[in-house]
Amino acid sequence: MGKSVSEIHAKSLEKEKYKTFFKSLGAFCIDMALISLILVISVFFFGSMDSKLGALVRFAIPFIPIIYIIASQFQMQNTPGRESVSITIVDSESENNISIKQTCSREILHLLSILLVFLSPLLVSGWVFDSLWSVGEGVSIEWIISVLMLTLPLYVFWSLVEIVSMAMMPRNRSIQDLIAKTITVRHY
Repeated sequence: MGKSVSEIHAKSLEKEKYKTFFKSLGAFCIDMALISLILVISVFFFGSMDSKLGALVRFAIPFIPIIYIIASQFQMQNTPGRESVSITIVDSESENNISIKQTCSREILHLLSILLVFLSPLLVSGWVFDSLWSVGEGVSIEWIISVLMLTLPLYVFWSLVEIVSMAMMPRNRSIQDLIAKTITVRHY
């Protein structure tokens, strides 16, 4: 016997729930615009400050994309970009909200790429231990801009790899979804 209309409709809704590729791309663009705005404001207002706050902000600038993602997910259970296009990240098994551990697991490869770029000039110069203990004191605005010029393309490159992987995997799962056991779904 054939399926009922309600069964067909339920199956259709289930498939639609995982069609998030273009929405994820839109969310990425919105989040990158917000991250860029935060970076510009941070550099403009705190880049030349001689206070401890200025030094701390200069030290944290390369980590702003990661801080943005983790803080947004932890505080609002979503980033502003994802929220604006009505998608969210959930646990792949229970489809409940993800934990802070899963959020960090999703961002671990972004964080490692940023750490690599951020720490490599320090390691090469032998300046690593002095600068890390003073939390950014003496870090020039030129150094910050050069680190940003290295970290942002890596962040964007990794994000594009994620987008391509989403296009190829079932239920539009990305590599970071597989690592953290999460999935992106539409929410209505």
